[in-house]
Amino acid sequence: MKYGMPSNLDEMKLCIISPYPPPVGGMANQAKMLVDNFKAEGIEVYPLPTNPKIPMFIERIKFARGIIREVLFLINLLRIIRKTDVVCHLACSYLAFFLFTLP
Repeated sequence: MKYGMPSNLDEMKLCIISPYPPPVGGMANQAKMLVDNFKAEGIEVYPLPTNPKIPMFIERIKFARGIIREVLFLINLLRIIRKTDVVCHLACSYLAFFLFTLP
């Protein structure tokens, strides 16, 4: 192992941070395809959605939904990041989206 990376791709653990379906869209579709293809190649993949599902009654409360999504994202990030060798962060070019998904 060089620099803490596995010598064999079969041993690699990858985290992909991105929105995931639903809703269906460009980055969500791309992330899902990446996860599916990496898994087909035998690479262990941990998808980390930037749009975690929350209960519908919270979804209707404007500020609460953003705060709860951010907290869920950070909890999942801390849990998953320890297990992975590589992190792939898919983000659009808008600064607000990047700052939201980058703790």
